[in-house]
Formats: sequence, structure tokens, C-alpha cells
Amino acid sequence: MTAKALNIYGNIEIKELILFKKQHKNLPELTKINSRNTLPTMAVKEIGEDEGVDYSLWDSHAIVVYLAQKYGSINNPLFPSGSIEIQGQINEWLHFDNGTLYPAFKKQYNPWLFDNEPKTVDNKDLTDALEFLEKSLKPEFKFVIGNEPTLADIALVASISTFEVAGVELTKYNKIIKWLTHCKELYIYKTINIKGLAKIEGLVKLRKADEKVETEST
Repeated sequence: MTAKALNIYGNIEIKELILFKKQHKNLPELTKINSRNTLPTMAVKEIGEDEGVDYSLWDSHAIVVYLAQKYGSINNPLFPSGSIEIQGQINEWLHFDNGTLYPAFKKQYNPWLFDNEPKTVDNKDLTDALEFLEKSLKPEFKFVIGNEPTLADIALVASISTFEVAGVELTKYNKIIKWLTHCKELYIYKTINIKGLAKIEGLVKLRKADEKVETEST
């Protein structure tokens, strides 16, 4: 979504791997630039330089900040280089998503989604994170920090929309639902995020079908 918002999406070579099939594990091409074999990973090769990768980034939050700093204008609302204060707020939410919100979801849902293991019942960490976001959203703003979407919204909506598709109950969080509605109206959401959600939705249907078969066979 960030690349699309910066109008550089067409200049990026994207290689898709299927997570639930674990295509990224022990993939030599990926290991060469990221020994952790995690996704996403971005390899940067400057034009005109010698062959090979100049450097790589393996965290999505670091990647979006890099892209915004390199390709965004000074007043681009995604990550305005002219305002350290707004950048600080954006970074704060990126760290919240990376360190609190999404890990809480992963703890409960990833074993079910990607390893076909029973979904854990304990969701206190996820509930706490969602309640914090709900309390933090300001009703006078369309988005997390103001009335223009920033990298914070891009990161958070990628997470929250995944939660929604996976079956996390969000209807009791009125401000999150209102914010999510605004995010869903964005062109970058409709053209990019929706594609990833379709894949998650397919995986969720598969897991639910597996659960139905197991229930009927017992």
C-alpha cells in the first residue's frame, strides 16, 4: 500500500510466496538477503551499481518508513519529513502495531491459520490492544493522527482488516469500525490490501472446513 501511495508500485519487482505452504522457509534466494527467512523482505539495488543487492530490510514497518523517506515529498502526509512531531506519532503507532497489536493476534490465530492447530482461547492480549486503540482514536479525526492517512494507518489497517477476515469480533469497538470504514474507502486499500485479504479469507475458509470435518468425524 505504501508503494502505491507513493506512486512507485510499478517500479518495484514483487515476488509472492505462499505463507501457509511455507515457501519462504530455506529458500536460498531469500536466505541470501535475509538469514531469518521472514516476510516481507525488501532487497534494494541502486541503478547503475554493480550486480548484487546493496542492502535489504526484513521488517515491514522499517520498509514503509524507508520508502516514505526516500520517495515521499517533504510535506507528504504519509511520513512528513518537515514535521519531527508527526513522524514521532507515526513511529509510535508503528511500534504499537509491530510490538503489541499484531503479536497478540499472531499468538492466538497464526497456529490455527498456518499450522492447522486448534485456535487458543486466551485472547486477553488482543482484547487489551484493541481496547487501547479504541480509546486512543479521536472522534474528530478520520484517521489515527488526523484527517489524512499516514504510515500509521497503513500498518494498522493491514492488521485490523486481517483480524476482521480471520473472525476477530470488532463490532463492539465503535471508533475502530468508523476508522476502518474510512480506511476501506482509500484507493490503496481497494487496489492493494483487498488482494491480500482475499488470500487470508481463502485460508480461513479452508481452516473452517477442516474444523467441520473434524467435528463431524468425532
